[in-house]
Amino acid sequence: MRACEGIAACTICLVMLSAFSLVAQTPATDPGARASEVINEMVARNFKKVEAQYDSAVAAGLPPGRLAQLWAQLTAKVGEFKSIGGTSSQQMQGLQVVTLVSVFQRVTLDVIITFGSDGRIAGLQFAPHQEVTDWTAPSLRKP
Repeated sequence: MRACEGIAACTICLVMLSAFSLVAQTPATDPGARASEVINEMVARNFKKVEAQYDSAVAAGLPPGRLAQLWAQLTAKVGEFKSIGGTSSQQMQGLQVVTLVSVFQRVTLDVIITFGSDGRIAGLQFAPHQEVTDWTAPSLRKP
């Protein structure tokens, strides 16, 4: 798993929890589709379009141009982006968290994009892919 080495260094873990947001909600859109658009913009190297969607906390942590540098470092390690293999979405503490199973040339990553209540990007993270399996209770034996 040499391709996974250094992913932690490329991880952008800026999920800001803002339970008391006073900003008006943007019109409802499909969070999975929005997250896919963000990935597609990064693949097309339209980083300014992605940066324009940051909330103030992410913008402070990722100044203009930094996303392009991180993307270049990431793709140097894992290869070029190939496809989105799946999407899941969940609501957590007023935030919409979308996980995109993203297939790169040498490895599959979970790209986690968090949208705030105002619709802006409140978090962006690249992590090794974790298979989600349904949990079943073990069968118990009688003594």
